[in-house]
Amino acid sequence: MISICALNQKGGSGKTLLILSMLMVAWSRKELNAMLIDADPQRTAHKWSEARETRSDTALPIVIDAIAEGLKDTLQKARDERFDVVFIDTPGSIDKTMIFAAAASDCLLLPTRTSRADLDALAETLETLENMRQLDKVIVVVNAPRAKAKGAAVDDDMKAIRDLVENRFGCVVAPVVIKDLPEISRALDTGSSVAEEAPRKATGKTLDKLFDFLVKTTEARIRVQSAKGVAA
Repeated sequence: MISICALNQKGGSGKTLLILSMLMVAWSRKELNAMLIDADPQRTAHKWSEARETRSDTALPIVIDAIAEGLKDTLQKARDERFDVVFIDTPGSIDKTMIFAAAASDCLLLPTRTSRADLDALAETLETLENMRQLDKVIVVVNAPRAKAKGAAVDDDMKAIRDLVENRFGCVVAPVVIKDLPEISRALDTGSSVAEEAPRKATGKTLDKLFDFLVKTTEARIRVQSAKGVAA
């Protein structure tokens, strides 16, 4: 089992939209047993699940609530019940829930937009994870990027993100960019998902690629750590 936690201290980064989308990509793959733990007091993921219950034509992925202190036990129970992937949504703040979730998870998915305020918040989140020695789990994904300046040879926003994430903190930037958050939001508002409604459209394919990248990168990191443990 692998656990993937979405976090960012800044609200509005698309954190919950993205983690729900990853849940539904996994859910659409019949060979995977996936669930989501909603550790955000706003309970947005849980409310999405409740909206989905009103649709009699849809199956229900498991979405449960949890508090910070119970996350470790909840993840162990999921492991015992042979889930393949567990997703965790956290508050848009640096608090004990984020800290507990970061420590307990295998992959830390940090969505970010490209404004200066978003980059400042991303830097503070990465500094917290650096102090926790959790940077090796981090994968940053860019949401809703601004258009490149006309005539510019390089995308200044993406360059700033790569300088911050890769050069300053030594973390990974996902090779895909989520461009259409409104499409994702519209689908989730009805208790559905892009993975179900438009899996072959550009956004659906992008989400699919992101999920594959998260799983592949996380499993590779775990294998390396296991090999080091055996060698030690």
